[in-house]
Amino acid sequence: LDEMNEIIEVFSVHGSGWKLKRILGSDIRIAKFASLRRGRCFFQLPKDLQKKRALVNVKNKDNLCFKYAFLAMAHYKEITNGKRQLPCYYSAYEKFYNFSSVLTPPDMKAVAKFEKQNLGKKLAINIFEYFEHHIFIKRVSPYVYDKTFRCIDLLLVHDDDVAQSHYVGITSIGRLMGKRNHHKAIFCYTCQNLYGEKKYLSHKDNCNIH
Repeated sequence: LDEMNEIIEVFSVHGSGWKLKRILGSDIRIAKFASLRRGRCFFQLPKDLQKKRALVNVKNKDNLCFKYAFLAMAHYKEITNGKRQLPCYYSAYEKFYNFSSVLTPPDMKAVAKFEKQNLGKKLAINIFEYFEHHIFIKRVSPYVYDKTFRCIDLLLVHDDDVAQSHYVGITSIGRLMGKRNHHKAIFCYTCQNLYGEKKYLSHKDNCNIH
């Protein structure tokens, strides 16, 4: 122990002796903090989000918006377009999942617990947040690049007038995050950029994607 303390003291006084030669790059990201509001039933989305045509906003009358948004994406192909906004069509699918950890609305810790409780379903849940006309990624699932899992992307929207929040389902992350004709683009959850299929194949090897 004395020897270790002596080494620490020498290092503190004299340093490591290493010198900085150059900085290869840096990445600084800043976002305004927004605390999670209370859950809320259906409300109309801002016009800029509606124009994206990339969301399913279920018309629930309770505070279970996360559950409906999740079910809308998990069973998107099983419910026809004209019925996806109606909560009554999702009751048949609720029994397949454990929603015991879901709050109203759930924070990211609760979302992670919900994902773990339903791990056998092989669904990677990613959460995005709409704030001041910008979309930020709030949670990336640890299984997002596991090819045996299917991604479920949800968007958290806030109504500042009543301090409440609402989850909606994302049908096309490319269309939501990009401009026109980006519905076929591939979204990188690591660097949060869009790429064409060929460019993405070469990009993923340099973006810490496993």
